[in-house]
Amino acid sequence: MNRLKTWWQIAEATAGGASRPHVDAGGADADVEMLVRRSWLWSVVQSAATKVSAAWRGSRCRRILGAAAGDRA
Repeated sequence: MNRLKTWWQIAEATAGGASRPHVDAGGADADVEMLVRRSWLWSVVQSAATKVSAAWRGSRCRRILGAAAGDRA
C-alpha cells in the first residue's frame, strides 16, 4: 500500500507541475529592477548617496583615517 501511495503522490506532483505556467525568474527579476530604478524613491536615494560619497571624499575624517592606516589618499 505504501508503494501505491508513493506512485499516487508522484502522479499528483506531475499533473500539478504540468498545469502551472513556467515562470522566468531572471526576466521577472529584471522587470522588478527596471521598475525600481525608474521610481522616484530610487532617484532620491541615488542622489543622497552621491552627495554622501562626495562629502566623504572631501572630508577631513577620511584624510585622518587614511593617514592612520598608512594610506596617503
